[in-house]
Amino acid sequence: MCKRNRAFFFTIWVRNRPAATKKAVRIVSRNRALQAALRARPADGSIHGRRDTQKSRAIAVRALKEAMRFSRMRSQRRRNDASSIGLRVRCACSAAVVLSSLFNAAQIAAQQLPDLSVVAPSSESELWRELEPPPLPPAEELFGPPPSVGAEQLRAAPPCSLWYISTRAVGPQPELGRLTYLRFLPGAGWQPATLAEFLAEDALRMPTVVFVHGNRYAASNAFETGETIFASLSQAATHSQPVRFVIWSWPSDRLARRGQLVDLRVKATRAECQGFTLARLVAQIHPEVCVSLVGHSFGARLISSSLHFLGGGELGGLQLDAPATKRRSLRGVLLAAAMGNYWLTPGDRHGRGLEAVDELFVVSNSRDSVLRWYPHLFPGGRGPDALGYTGMRFTQPPGEALAKIIEWDVAPLIGKAHNLADYFQTPKIWSSVAHFALFEGTGWLATRKTAAAAY
Repeated sequence: MCKRNRAFFFTIWVRNRPAATKKAVRIVSRNRALQAALRARPADGSIHGRRDTQKSRAIAVRALKEAMRFSRMRSQRRRNDASSIGLRVRCACSAAVVLSSLFNAAQIAAQQLPDLSVVAPSSESELWRELEPPPLPPAEELFGPPPSVGAEQLRAAPPCSLWYISTRAVGPQPELGRLTYLRFLPGAGWQPATLAEFLAEDALRMPTVVFVHGNRYAASNAFETGETIFASLSQAATHSQPVRFVIWSWPSDRLARRGQLVDLRVKATRAECQGFTLARLVAQIHPEVCVSLVGHSFGARLISSSLHFLGGGELGGLQLDAPATKRRSLRGVLLAAAMGNYWLTPGDRHGRGLEAVDELFVVSNSRDSVLRWYPHLFPGGRGPDALGYTGMRFTQPPGEALAKIIEWDVAPLIGKAHNLADYFQTPKIWSSVAHFALFEGTGWLATRKTAAAAY
């Protein structure tokens, strides 16, 4: 049988294999090992000898059989050994894809192969530069209201002060004066400001609401989402008290040429470091100013770590120089929090957070299709469940701190959704968050559900 016919029957055979095997073949066809094998062809364009082809075919047959055997394993075992199985399937199917390319090599020998080289960092400095916060976009992209929220909507809101504070492109633990401060002025749009101007507004004693976005938000997306959240809070408010609303933007852009797991692990660590910067800023605000911190996903993790620092806690060698002054009121709202469900237990990772906060509103979703995989962020997939998935859990009795917690499982309202838009586009959820964050009382809750029997 000629190579052309063998290639045809080989293709038909692969198409009739289980879907998992075909998916593995497609994945391996784009990996670096295969690209290196194709680039290793002789310079004259000739294909490998007959003996090498037969040997590769035998290897490929055994490889595909092994791949199919792994694809039929039970889901539980596949979950426990996901990393090792994925590696073996990729190694097994690499030989099969190489064989398929050899069968068709005779037809493309005279053609110019595309450049399959992989762009890799030329030095270690370039590799680590990807983990640094990306620079801010051009000024024309930042200033001016985005299309989704017009200037007339912002002017129609209650008398307020709208701020944008960014920690992007300033490195870890920067001085507060080096952050990017922008203030929205009616008729002028977004204008540069300073830390002194931000703190000068404390004299007005306006309640301050700080919104922190989640993972994979560019600077422009943070602008648009923050202004949308501000407009939604203003519409849900029952009175027109002046409010200072702060959009807290942190470097959460997707890491280039990095896998999803690496991206999530880097952002999880970065969020807690950013929480230290937020804690230092909140500590600078006058104690008589009421402050609410609202965060979603990794933004909720950032807020939880910030409360831990404000309560006098230490994390990763970071701690406030002096304990934060007890303020008039400090509230926290954790929406779909991507953090351990028992970390707020006194003595645990964020155990001092409940000491700093007056009330904590935990909005979870027991059907969240994203947070259900949170334990896999840890080696072996044996990490704790997410707070935004199971609600509060305690490893020991929390004592008086239990009375500060308000929980709500919103799975009957939004199903498996995890995105922030699904939360603020549901009136029942967002009106509750608005009343709580704007210090309009907690009587709107039909029941006050706590984790009394969760430890």
